Parts: sequence; structure tokens; C-alpha cells
Amino acid sequence: ATNYCDTHNNVAATLRLDANQHLSVVHIEVHRYPFVLPNYENGFQFGERFIVYYTTHLLLSFT
Repeated sequence: ATNYCDTHNNVAATLRLDANQHLSVVHIEVHRYPFVLPNYENGFQFGERFIVYYTTHLLLSFT
């Protein structure tokens, strides 16, 4: 469970029913926010700039 407001320390729980009809409680703790790239770019667009930049410099270094 994500801690959206950084104040509530959210904790969630689910009930799990196994094949023998036994019930168990599963606790879910707070997780950190996921990593977000600048301007919400996807990984391909973000990495493409670096690949093009360094490939161009590498190829130009041979001339």
C-alpha cells in the first residue's frame, strides 16, 4: 500500500483462503514511491537520448 500523503503510514490486510478452507490474514506494509523519470518519460525515450549522444561521439572520434 503506497503511503500517498506521507502521514498515514498506511497498512492494509487481505484474507487468504487456502485449499483446506483455512483463513489467514496477510498484512501489507507501506512501500516507497516508485521511481519516476523526469517529465514522466518512459525508459526507452529516456535512454534513447544517451544512446544517440554517446554513439555519435564514438563514431565521430574515429574521423
